[in-house]
Amino acid sequence: MSHVISPSLTLPSVGEQFTNEVQLNSTVTWPAVTATNSDDQPITCTFSSGDAAVGLTGGVFGVGSHTINCTVINDGGCITSGSFTFNVTVCSLMCLNGGTLDLERCQCGCTQSWTGDTCSSSLSYVLVPTISTQCITAGQAPVSLTWNEVTGNKTSTTAIGVICQDSGDGRNVSVTGGIFGVGSHSVICIAQFSDGSVDTAGFTFNVTLSPSLTLPTVGEQFTNEVQLNSTVTWPAVTATNSDDQPITCTDSSGDAAVSLTGGVFGVGSHTINCTVLNDGGCITSENFTFNVTVCSLMCLNGGTLDLKRCQCGCTQSWTGDTCSSSLSYVLVPTISTQCITAGQAPVSLTWNEVTGNTTSTTAIGVICQDSGDGRNVSVNGGIFGVGSHSVICIAQFSDGSVDTAGFTFNVTLSPSLTLPTVGEQFTNEVQLNSTVTWPAVTATNSDDQPITCTDSSGDAAVGLTGGVFRVGSHTINCTVINDGGCITSENFTFNVTVCSLMCLNGGTLDLERCQCGCTQSWTGDTCSSSPASYVLVPTISTQCITAGQAPVSLTWNEVLATKLSPSLTLPTVGEHFTNDVQLNSTVTWPAVTATNSDDRPITCTNSSGDAAVGLTGGVFRVGSHTINCTVINDGGCITSGSFAFNVTVCSLMCLNGGTLDLERCQCGCTQSWTGDTCSASRNSCTNGWHRVGTMCYKIVYFPSQGDRMTWAQAEAACVADGGHLASLHTQQQQHYIYGEYIYLL
Repeated sequence: MSHVISPSLTLPSVGEQFTNEVQLNSTVTWPAVTATNSDDQPITCTFSSGDAAVGLTGGVFGVGSHTINCTVINDGGCITSGSFTFNVTVCSLMCLNGGTLDLERCQCGCTQSWTGDTCSSSLSYVLVPTISTQCITAGQAPVSLTWNEVTGNKTSTTAIGVICQDSGDGRNVSVTGGIFGVGSHSVICIAQFSDGSVDTAGFTFNVTLSPSLTLPTVGEQFTNEVQLNSTVTWPAVTATNSDDQPITCTDSSGDAAVSLTGGVFGVGSHTINCTVLNDGGCITSENFTFNVTVCSLMCLNGGTLDLKRCQCGCTQSWTGDTCSSSLSYVLVPTISTQCITAGQAPVSLTWNEVTGNTTSTTAIGVICQDSGDGRNVSVNGGIFGVGSHSVICIAQFSDGSVDTAGFTFNVTLSPSLTLPTVGEQFTNEVQLNSTVTWPAVTATNSDDQPITCTDSSGDAAVGLTGGVFRVGSHTINCTVINDGGCITSENFTFNVTVCSLMCLNGGTLDLERCQCGCTQSWTGDTCSSSPASYVLVPTISTQCITAGQAPVSLTWNEVLATKLSPSLTLPTVGEHFTNDVQLNSTVTWPAVTATNSDDRPITCTNSSGDAAVGLTGGVFRVGSHTINCTVINDGGCITSGSFAFNVTVCSLMCLNGGTLDLERCQCGCTQSWTGDTCSASRNSCTNGWHRVGTMCYKIVYFPSQGDRMTWAQAEAACVADGGHLASLHTQQQQHYIYGEYIYLL
């Protein structure tokens, strides 16, 4: 266990930030985010609005509210998170009367005679109007303006006259308005008061030509079913009266960057909005619209697809949107590309019967042949291998004329994808994403066309060998379409999971497998079990505290000492024999063993006092023997156990050539003898029984009819007498039984 001080973050305070109506974003900087007690681990900052990367000292932010979340985790596993918030606002302030805009603070810097938020308040006794920049088109100049009457206002006297003049072009200007051309205008007004004093005030404004945009006309654009996007180009968007200020264009559908000459667009409708703001503050916005559509046209009979216009270019004998209409009197079918797997080739195809059709004569015969492999082709089908096939059909008519038509199609092997198997992936609580790699997705029969893989969860780009994935389930869909137009799509799935495992007692986390690598003295999922020690200690997780809490008081369950007693494994030993000469026997048994003995020796003794007893046996005299075995481990725990057996004199005498097995005290008899001592002949029958061949028979006679038995009763009686009811198998047995029966009668 260790006491670890949690990291402490120092976050900046960021005030309101401003941008203008054209840029709509602001580069915001702040003092660097720093941390103490972080063990130099990296600080990661993200923000809730989902804008692009955030550094520790700032970033580029769109209009709106932004909360920056920063997190750091130190080597002790203590995590600290903090956040700060700011707004980016459009500054729509228009500074008048020669004032200049400070965009960083959204404030006007006014000239000497003016004050107020927009420099619209005069510091003179002559009250003049505030006139904003007048944005006009070229056809509107000069422009007539009116304003509130210019007056003199002085508490101690009265204005007796006011005159105004434009210092620019000197056109007719009154105290209530005038006519002004394009340019800057400073109108000076002089008031004479009844006390003889004179005061002057002026106001300034511009008459400015608004920018004029030249936009392209973009027709319908096309893409195919695999790419699902189209690179669209157009004549450059240009502007006049823009003072060379940049033109910005955006796509209402939210697709990525749009330049002045085009971009890459997904399927759907797109409205391109272009805006320019000149130095005079005049803004012009205009737009143009186009669609990107999937072109699903399939060109037949050798036609080629012009994807840009989604049109088929047909060969000489064919016409129509898909080149399916013949220009011949022989009516042939239209066969699309046949996509098959390797095991399906060759493929059998059928089509509507090829016929000759003319109003002036009758077709008397039609024959068809495949110019490719020459296999059997009829007027309504054939068998075709992989490749390009041109079927030529010739019709002969009753007037002697002949006409020919053909149709072309391909039999193409569909691509085959090889996808990886990806197991569960892990990340930690700070990163919340994982870089996942796998063996490259490959394809055969793809004609080297690109394989595209996407993630169903919408995460960013997926490569053929991996990508970066957030926590959750991910299904990777991979698709390829070959030159023959055959498409194959397959997918594989995996999960990214947060690994919350905390490795204790010096264990290290293998994040890739979410497993702890424990030191020599510890085991378990979190290295919390100590199998090598007899001291039972608690498991204490890292204690994360702030600097002001140290030192910290902790309690845990009492530490105890424990030791398992040894366990003995003893053999079972049966009776042993010796002869009346030796009077002892060598006895062996499976070795006596012990567990939890710390490899201490086991000692075994014989209660009868015989000499040394080993763990696997010894030499023992005639009599009863009890073997006592004992072991004591390093903890002082002792275990004893015993087992017993007898050694007996075997006095058996084997007869008729039998041999004595002293170990079991049994006779092994020859073929003709049996019994404990081999004294019983296998060829004789006992009294009352008679031998026939190798069997002994006994005849039981019942004089009285009432004593006779059923078959089952007779079998039971024979079994009780040591035999079975007779079953005859040879003529010798039959003659014997019949003869004895006649004799008894």
